[in-house]
Amino acid sequence: MILENRPDEIPRLKRYANLFEAVTWAVITSAYALSWLMPDEAVNHFLINSITLVAAASTIVFYRILPFEKRAGSFIFTFRLKAFIIGILNIIMISVLVSGTGGIKSPFWYLYLLSPLSAALYFPAWAIATLTTWAVILYLITIFYISPHLGVPYFTTDFPVSIFTTVTAVFFVVVLAYSQAKELTIEGERSLRLVNEVTGERNKLSTVLESVADGVFALDYKRRVVFINKSMENLLGTAEKDLIDKEADLVFKFYNGNRRVTAIEFCPLKKVANDTIVYEGSSLKFLDRSKKEIFLNLASTAPSKGPLIDVGCIVVIHNVSKERELEAMKLDFVSIAAHELRTPITSARGYLSILEQELKNKLNGEERNFLERAQISTDQLSSLVENLLDVSRIEKGAIKLDITKIQIEELIERIVDNYKEAASQKGIALAYIRNNIKMPPVAIDKFRISEVLSNLISNAVTYTSKGRVEVRTSVKERFVVTSVKDTGEGIPAEAIPNLFTKFFRVSGPLEQGSKGTGLGLYISKAIVDLHSGKIWVESELGRGSTFYFSVPIYQSKNYL
Repeated sequence: MILENRPDEIPRLKRYANLFEAVTWAVITSAYALSWLMPDEAVNHFLINSITLVAAASTIVFYRILPFEKRAGSFIFTFRLKAFIIGILNIIMISVLVSGTGGIKSPFWYLYLLSPLSAALYFPAWAIATLTTWAVILYLITIFYISPHLGVPYFTTDFPVSIFTTVTAVFFVVVLAYSQAKELTIEGERSLRLVNEVTGERNKLSTVLESVADGVFALDYKRRVVFINKSMENLLGTAEKDLIDKEADLVFKFYNGNRRVTAIEFCPLKKVANDTIVYEGSSLKFLDRSKKEIFLNLASTAPSKGPLIDVGCIVVIHNVSKERELEAMKLDFVSIAAHELRTPITSARGYLSILEQELKNKLNGEERNFLERAQISTDQLSSLVENLLDVSRIEKGAIKLDITKIQIEELIERIVDNYKEAASQKGIALAYIRNNIKMPPVAIDKFRISEVLSNLISNAVTYTSKGRVEVRTSVKERFVVTSVKDTGEGIPAEAIPNLFTKFFRVSGPLEQGSKGTGLGLYISKAIVDLHSGKIWVESELGRGSTFYFSVPIYQSKNYL
């Protein structure tokens, strides 16, 4: 729309708006005052009072009340459009003013030129020509039709003024026609330049997206395909032109296990203030064009300006099939190596046990010390092998739970008793603090939860130099929560997010003297997850840590 503002001219338009408002008030005030100085027979005071009130009210409404740059659907009320409407209304009011102050003898004929002249400051040429033509038409209507009805013949000594005004108006139209052509040429050049810039940026973006190895596609607010890059085309084995405007669920078939992930899930069409990730899926299954099963990581983003450009979501997928194959190879190697190590380690432990029994009274102190160290080392190696086998089973989903109904307090007391001697040797008070109320029975794999408890209590004793380690239980909704609290060094905040990942070990004071592998907490989390529970930690440096894990309360109706 030509009457819209350009951003670079808004400050100038605001200055002119303030100027024109001041001029408008000056004209209204001076015209009204001048009408009272004229002979009464030449003035229709009722008409003048009425038009003055209308002009004053219109000025307040247009300059002070009506908003600027207010969008209503496809309509924008701009400075230019506001001034154009004011110009048309001003010319009508001037005709009424002239008619009410003597007609052809009125002193206010010059005001007809005011709106076209002021418009020349910031209107496009066609708008100025329109206002000028409108002024000429009303001027001639006033002379030939309105003034005679007021008893003033149009052909008087003032008639040359009308001729001069008409010629001036025609001159305006001719000059402005030339200006209009020039402005249209400038606007055309500007539009062409903008089109070229937009096309260049679009080509640049297309080139970048075509070069991305990951698949990228976009859906509109009807979840139809509106964009797809070359990598996604290759994955689907279909050209872009055959995919555009098709419904997403007909094109993309992702599976999380055996469950279909539909477009409603990964493209929920949320309206967001900022660009936001609305869905993330890892290791989703997908059949490529050769019907081969591949695995993808998918991330979907809702753009904040999506409603304006009809883009509901932008989806990026990353093929992780090779990474999964490599991970599977690593797991196979670890599993095979651990199984092969199991036999010689078991033999070494057996022989060392026999040596201790047969020779413990024949060895001196140093020799017994050597034998004990060998036994400790083989025990640690055996524990490492078992942990590696557990990790392999977890990654392959081969761990099966033997769920039974038990009282968890009995299990906790037994494991706490197993660690009391090791704790007392370090001067640590280890205790299970029972609740006043009896805990409900839980549905767990006794052996696996014993492994979790043993790991948490062992860590608490290992990383506490002195003080206390307390084990407590409580009920929270449908779960029994067990906590292991120590007064040790505590865990740095930046380490907590990685605490339950494979092979992660906290650096700093906790690392010193530790012979751990970084697998215990990872295995514990996997076991708790298999029980549909949660495991987490709260810690503060210098004030110790508290580890929590929850397991479900036994219920006969959904007994596992």
